[in-house]
Amino acid sequence: MYICIMKRLFYFLAAALTLMGSGIVANAQVDERAPGIYAIVNGESIPLNFTSGNTAVSTTNIIGFEVGNTKITYKGATSGTIASDTFVMVIDPEKKALTKTLKVYNPFIKTMTPGNILILPLSVVKEKRLYDEGKSVMGIKTEVKGRMDFEWEQISDNSFSIKVLNLIPGEYGFVFRVSKLADFDYSAIYGFTIAE
Repeated sequence: MYICIMKRLFYFLAAALTLMGSGIVANAQVDERAPGIYAIVNGESIPLNFTSGNTAVSTTNIIGFEVGNTKITYKGATSGTIASDTFVMVIDPEKKALTKTLKVYNPFIKTMTPGNILILPLSVVKEKRLYDEGKSVMGIKTEVKGRMDFEWEQISDNSFSIKVLNLIPGEYGFVFRVSKLADFDYSAIYGFTIAE
């Protein structure tokens, strides 16, 4: 009788573990969109495109102190992608390293979360978008130009919802760092436009 009870207990535990395992698989959610950032407009997902930037550093020596300013310009007066305040970022949980070439900029890797992004307001000068990083003294930033506040949450195993606060009409760009210890990479943006 003891053996019979043990067999039944074993079968019960095996069945329970099987059901739990299938429940875990059934509840796992994966966003099937390609890795990237998408503007969500009227329920439609519109992919943002990247644009590379050129950095210009100006420095002046004032009484032995080096005072500088860094500006990054991006091709085109507009991103061409009209967005609202809602975005979805999809990552590739299998990809461990950033891809960066002249034609491809893919920071949507395993370690990327919205905690590793900035959203920059851009000005438009001479048919180019511009971000002014602000002033620095002896290489230490004393002024940092505007960055947009946003809220985010993870909505699936590989995607995050991003809601940008207090947007006004103009040009903006997402910039990334591949980990909390890395620097932000201003040399490329995923841009979007808020229309009038």
